Amino acid sequence: MTATFKSFVYSKNFMLVLRIALGTLFILSGISKILNQTDFGKIIYSYNLVSKEWVIMLSFIIPYSELILGMMLILNLYPRIAIRFLIVMLIVFTGISAYSYATGNVSDCGCFGKLLKRQNDWKLILENAALAFALTGIYLLPKKEREKMVISKLLK
Repeated sequence: MTATFKSFVYSKNFMLVLRIALGTLFILSGISKILNQTDFGKIIYSYNLVSKEWVIMLSFIIPYSELILGMMLILNLYPRIAIRFLIVMLIVFTGISAYSYATGNVSDCGCFGKLLKRQNDWKLILENAALAFALTGIYLLPKKEREKMVISKLLK
């Protein structure tokens, strides 16, 4: 990695924009599922991995978790905790997607509810890995650097 590219990637403005973009992505994902919880529940049920009772709970817990964690990321409220949860969610979602893809179930993954149809395929797996990688980059920033990543500094 060249010094110029490295300094750009680790610049506080780039990391701030990345954090806001990732937070926005999870907020949109959560809102789209909240607006169509019944349909999202049907998608969860179609995976045949949990009972109906769990489907009802998960169709509530997942979207609200994405919404809250995305807001925490944007507002820089306990970002390391938010990132840990988001990475765990991405690992679980990626595992389920990989299993579904391997078994031939390439139906809608439910990532963005009715807002955007996505299939369980290798592209989705790579995109989830890229999201986890980006979150890890933010997570690994020293505390002093994370504290500088506030929206008001970007607007100056």
